[in-house]
Amino acid sequence: MMKDWKISTFTGVLIAWYFIPAWAIPALRIVMSPVKGLFFERANMAPAMFVSDHLQFSVVATVRFAWLLALAKLTVVAFFAMFLVYALRTPTRRRNAGDEALASP
Repeated sequence: MMKDWKISTFTGVLIAWYFIPAWAIPALRIVMSPVKGLFFERANMAPAMFVSDHLQFSVVATVRFAWLLALAKLTVVAFFAMFLVYALRTPTRRRNAGDEALASP
């Protein structure tokens, strides 16, 4: 299966395997509790501090920013998941290239 992969596909799969759990877990914690997930989760602490300190957002605006951050992270996770599906499906499809099942008359 992996002998016909290009190095870019293999690297993309490794990056996808890293990003899917590393971004999905903090994003889902924001979804469950926006304030706790944004300010107390290590992956989200820098954007939270920037928004609350430098942009001087109110609490409601900070929660809205947390939801947008979670939505952006989940969008990236979805694209990486689709890349994995297509990357892992292609070798199986190429193995059966042009072979059609014989229909019995």
